[in-house]
Amino acid sequence: MKMIFSKFFYIFSISLLLSNYAYAGNMKSWSNFMISFIDQPLISTLSSMYRTQGMVLLDIGDNYASYSFSANQLTEEQKSNISTVENSKNFVLRFETCKPNSNLIEKINFVQVKRSFEEVDEFTDNFYELVDFADEKNFIKNNFGKSTAMDNQIFLLWALSESEDNDTFIEIQINKEIHQLVWQMTKICN
Repeated sequence: MKMIFSKFFYIFSISLLLSNYAYAGNMKSWSNFMISFIDQPLISTLSSMYRTQGMVLLDIGDNYASYSFSANQLTEEQKSNISTVENSKNFVLRFETCKPNSNLIEKINFVQVKRSFEEVDEFTDNFYELVDFADEKNFIKNNFGKSTAMDNQIFLLWALSESEDNDTFIEIQINKEIHQLVWQMTKICN
């Protein structure tokens, strides 16, 4: 009986780790990983995210690509409205370029990690880690408050440097309506 329980516990532990892998990775490590894609060609995400990370291409266009841990065939509504595809997933990595290019060779200027939460503890742990990450990286505190662009959103904004010609900003968003935490880095287009 003890051996059966041990086997059950072992198999249960492995399956729990595998089934929760999509949501187990903390946002801090994903955000740190995403920084390396700034100024890389958009096409580089196909190999890195699909082959190396094992993620699935969720949506793609001439100037963006998004990935998640699972995907479904797009509905008619999702085909016409990009955000509905990404908002239907609990975890999304998004990459954008300044200009569209059908060969996906434009350089990435925007990276984003989006994660929805059902548990308050998970949310607060990830939020704290993202703010801690900004401190570790010595990002410069810039602005915070209620978003004027989106309802039910709070944001915190950092700059990469204090120089007047700084063109890179880091933002954390809390989207109340869909219980979502977003980390993103934007390099302003020239």
